[in-house]
Amino acid sequence: MKKNIFFLSILCLTLFASLSFAELSVSPKLISFADITQNETVDSIEESIENPASTEAKTILVSGSATIKISPNTANVSMGVDSCGETLSQVLEETNQKLAEMIEFLKTNNIEESCIKTQNFSIYQRHDSSSTEKSQIYCVNSMLEFSTKDLASIEDLISGLTDLGANRLNGISFTADDLSQYYNDALKQALENAESKASALVEGDLVACFIKEDCTHSYMPLRTLSSFEQKSSIAPGAIEVSAKVLVKFKTVV
Repeated sequence: MKKNIFFLSILCLTLFASLSFAELSVSPKLISFADITQNETVDSIEESIENPASTEAKTILVSGSATIKISPNTANVSMGVDSCGETLSQVLEETNQKLAEMIEFLKTNNIEESCIKTQNFSIYQRHDSSSTEKSQIYCVNSMLEFSTKDLASIEDLISGLTDLGANRLNGISFTADDLSQYYNDALKQALENAESKASALVEGDLVACFIKEDCTHSYMPLRTLSSFEQKSSIAPGAIEVSAKVLVKFKTVV
């Protein structure tokens, strides 16, 4: 019994000594690792101060714009008939006859049927100011819209339609084919304009890291003084296609 107690005591002392030795052997490693980490952090801060190139690249935000002027090749004309009469059936018959003659006139002058459409058709009543009695008359308004690429023939077409009874001209607008392609070209020029501004403000090579398109672009007909000096009183002038961008550049070291 005494021998068992003796051996148990020796075993406990041996285990206690082993744990103490393990604790002492681990502690220096933890302290050493902490020291190394701290030293590396200090070294990296000192390096950043001595070497500015290691800091984050500079950025600059600028806008760019561009405008392209092109000549239109298509005219859209809106003309029609405004007729009034005592009976609705009479006014409708008169209006329909005039519209049929106008459409036939356009076809005979090389305007395709697919390029002709009814833009508006309305019926209303108004007071007959020419009569002493309080009477109402019927009025019918019908408009035709047609397009043509023969810009030189616009005046003759309008004159011919007027002779057939057209008494209202809503307007003439000019456009061009492939406007979207011209807009893409303007976008490229706007980006170049933005890069030119950025290069004037900061030194070094630049890389675009953010580009935002200004969606308020427009296709604006432009009337110049020279266009009104032409022989024709209807001058298409030019179309302005504009584009704007907002660009963020960063410097490349």
